Amino acid sequence: MANLSLSIIEIIVLMLGAITLGITIHFFITSRKGMKSSPMETEKVSKTLEEWKLRYFNDTEIRDKS
Repeated sequence: MANLSLSIIEIIVLMLGAITLGITIHFFITSRKGMKSSPMETEKVSKTLEEWKLRYFNDTEIRDKS
């Protein structure tokens, strides 16, 4: 069997490296999501949401009346 021994300092350095890598990956992914949505797309999405909201309210009014 192979025996692996690490000192406390090595463990701390490896943990800090892992945390730094995780934070870097997190911010990379979130920044890519933010770059994809241009003002045109957000306007289009908000228009679609408004249309769905109006349909929902109209449907609920029709159901309430009947």
